[in-house]
Amino acid sequence: MKQIQEIPGQVGIGRAYADFFKGLIEFRGRSTRAGYWWVQLLAYAVNFVVMMAVSMSLVTQALSQYGDDVTKATSQATSQMTPIILILSLVTAVVELSLVTRRNRDVGITGRGTAVLLVVQYALVVPSWIAMIQALVAGTAMTASSNGVTAFLTLALSIFQFVLKLLPTDSLTTRSDGAVARFFMRYKADAPN
Repeated sequence: MKQIQEIPGQVGIGRAYADFFKGLIEFRGRSTRAGYWWVQLLAYAVNFVVMMAVSMSLVTQALSQYGDDVTKATSQATSQMTPIILILSLVTAVVELSLVTRRNRDVGITGRGTAVLLVVQYALVVPSWIAMIQALVAGTAMTASSNGVTAFLTLALSIFQFVLKLLPTDSLTTRSDGAVARFFMRYKADAPN
């Protein structure tokens, strides 16, 4: 596959989408802020349209089946939405792995650092996916299953990941010889201390 090497200030919407689809499973290279956010805009729009269409269809179907019993209709629509939400979440996560890796590298996070961040993030999210699968298999409505610590850590890591996506190119590079800094941040001779 072609290694994606986006240059800040030279990535428009067309280039961002072309690079995304060329580098769908390419983890090497870099993606600029523009390259990342144009693709995110499309992903959010597609997810929104798909979820709204499916939700409206399932709710309409459930209401026609149960009439005025909104509780039963909502319960059925929610249980039918569970596999759709799960599949959409998994597809989105897999497709965005390479883009997130390239964006983190552009900011200055090493591949190892990105791997650690993603492993922790998915370790926090997987239990809720398992709960969704269990609800699907059991035929029950999906419920929230998270404790306060897990929710807080997931939120904190999500905010950190969001901030990483806002940073300019090479903003987290380092000149440090410290093992932790070099594990997580890319070495650059002219980086600030």
